[in-house]
Amino acid sequence: MDSSRWTKIYEGINMHLQKAYNTNKASFKAKHWKADPTTGTYDVEAIRRARPEEITAAEWDKYIKFWNDPKNLARAAQNRLNRQKSVVTSRQGSRSLARLRDEMRQASDTQEYPSLIDTFWRTHTVDGVFPKDEDRRIYEEMKRLEATGEYTEDEINALARGGKLRGHIPGVGRVLPSRATSRPSMPAPDKSLKSMHRKVDFMMSLFRSDSKYSDMFKEFESGGASGSGGCGDDEESGDDEDGDGDD
Repeated sequence: MDSSRWTKIYEGINMHLQKAYNTNKASFKAKHWKADPTTGTYDVEAIRRARPEEITAAEWDKYIKFWNDPKNLARAAQNRLNRQKSVVTSRQGSRSLARLRDEMRQASDTQEYPSLIDTFWRTHTVDGVFPKDEDRRIYEEMKRLEATGEYTEDEINALARGGKLRGHIPGVGRVLPSRATSRPSMPAPDKSLKSMHRKVDFMMSLFRSDSKYSDMFKEFESGGASGSGGCGDDEESGDDEDGDGDD
């Protein structure tokens, strides 16, 4: 909580909890608020009599009143139509991508994390078959891009899935608002890398010139470090936004 990123982390936690709440609420409604399959209407009195034991009569009446509100009935009907229009389906459920991939890792013989492409296959097929043509098209495009050897997993996912939704990367899930993007990752500009290398060279020259640290630094270099090049790879993203102004 003392981290400078706590605000963003807190937003991410709230997003996760909100989704968990919505998922539980939807499951609860689906279990108890059921329409008569022959008439398509709701027998409110029968539903009222089927009150769960752990819920008081007063609270149960509030649920029924909310579900049976004309505005909410209309909204639910529209949502059903919207779901029917979806061209891509997923069997991931309420599990996060990280949890799903960890479950797949534990179930595998190699104990290795599955690729995003394998995860897409797992969550979009039924008995090895894609129910939706669009899912099949995306998977085939992923495999085609993978075969070229020119893209990372994240880039393949972004290019094959396309589209953009605020706070969400297709096929990956929710991300912190400030990092929501579906574009392939871009390498750091040469200008930023050169600036970073100059800063590392400067710090190393200070170590070399100070008698207090010179022996320690010689020992460090003899251990395999090779000047700014050796340090630069580990810190590549740290100063991407500094530019030349701080030199």
